Amino acid sequence: MAEMDIVVEYVWPDSFPDGIPPQHAKKTEGIVFRISNNMPPIGDDFKQTKEEERNQGNVFQGEHLVNSYGVSVFTDIKDAIKLKRRFENRLSNEHFIATGTLVPELGKMAKTYKSSHHTIWFQENAKPYEYIYKEAEQ
Repeated sequence: MAEMDIVVEYVWPDSFPDGIPPQHAKKTEGIVFRISNNMPPIGDDFKQTKEEERNQGNVFQGEHLVNSYGVSVFTDIKDAIKLKRRFENRLSNEHFIATGTLVPELGKMAKTYKSSHHTIWFQENAKPYEYIYKEAEQ
């Protein structure tokens, strides 16, 4: 899907250092899948990677540091299902796969790591749970 020609004046959280989101990131768009603890998802399901409980105490460097200010999503449900299975083998609480269609006003995104993994950097006051709110059919 081509990036839309919508002009968005982004306001990034004060916690974002220079260079986040990275220059190559594009406006958020398309259908994505996100692992969530709640269905429908709530604000806590969209914490920055570095703020997630499972990452407390981790020291992020390089590309991982940049991505830690964002949120992980997938563009292919098969990759989300694989991650959900890994979580369920390690963690006791139930997880869901939420899906929805992004709009440019949410922030910026870039393909990161392997498979269909993307990182989204949400702008200040973004409400991703208003767009990523349905349970994906598996």
